[in-house]
Amino acid sequence: MRALVIGRPRFQAPPEQIVGMVQGALDWVERHRDSIVINGAFPAGGGFAVLDVPDVETLNALILEWPLTPVSDTQVEPFMDGEAGLRALLEALQRMGG
Repeated sequence: MRALVIGRPRFQAPPEQIVGMVQGALDWVERHRDSIVINGAFPAGGGFAVLDVPDVETLNALILEWPLTPVSDTQVEPFMDGEAGLRALLEALQRMGG
């Protein structure tokens, strides 16, 4: 399954903790590189990743392990291929008589 995960700062962490959190984030990226399709940082703070994982339990574990989770508002949007989504929508509409 693939999911878009967006994290935005909820509050500023104490300065003495930020270095460790950022290093932890870099270590996390290295450990989970095989699950990361793409990741990016927002200029004003926060960032995103598209993760490709086998199941929701793995997705949850990765999010909980992310060092910045405690100081972030995290949004998770599982998604499917766009064309497959449109085809599924069309089939559902046709079944409803649309």
